[in-house]
Amino acid sequence: MNFLNIGEFVTIHDISNDRRLRSKVVDKDDQYFYIDFPVCLASQKSVFFNVGDQLSFSYVSSDQTVYEFFSVVKKKVQLPIQALAMDYPDEDRIKTIQRRNFVRIETAIDVAVHPNDTMIFPFTTVSTDISGGGISIIIPTDTSIKEGEKVDLTLVLSWTSGLIDYVQITAEVIRFIQLENKKQTASLKFIYISNDTRQQIIRYCFEKQREARKKELS
Repeated sequence: MNFLNIGEFVTIHDISNDRRLRSKVVDKDDQYFYIDFPVCLASQKSVFFNVGDQLSFSYVSSDQTVYEFFSVVKKKVQLPIQALAMDYPDEDRIKTIQRRNFVRIETAIDVAVHPNDTMIFPFTTVSTDISGGGISIIIPTDTSIKEGEKVDLTLVLSWTSGLIDYVQITAEVIRFIQLENKKQTASLKFIYISNDTRQQIIRYCFEKQREARKKELS
């Protein structure tokens, strides 16, 4: 599979136990791709599987295409590390969730903002929406950041599993929007962000999107 590269991270849904796991592709050949033993996002402990177990994978490629597919544990192998050999899915069984466009969701995330201008004091706030490409935040009345300002952000991602991740990104203030309730928001574009962090935010957006859909159906 061309889109599944060595060194890339994958998210695994353990269907039998309803757990979300994280792993990495450590090798691949014409027959299998190999992943290190997955770690549960909630407990941060390694999870062990048996030959024949079926797992659901999701993966964000470098061009921001999101894929979902099922694979089966074929064998356990000893590479430089212990790994699981997984079979490749048939091409017609790979689901493309997203291609190139970032999903933006409305959600309130705690954000710490550190302007690069040392004359402007750091502040904390909450987001109004977020995507893999940027975030909108509420601007406190006592701050004076301007369009074009570079800021360092710390985002607090609270997952359904109970796990909390703190991610750091550098962003640029693109524009301000005045709301009807006299509050002001700023749209920020991520300019310095690792691929792993961007994938993490995209997965977070999809999780929140699924939660919203479940609430609509209940």
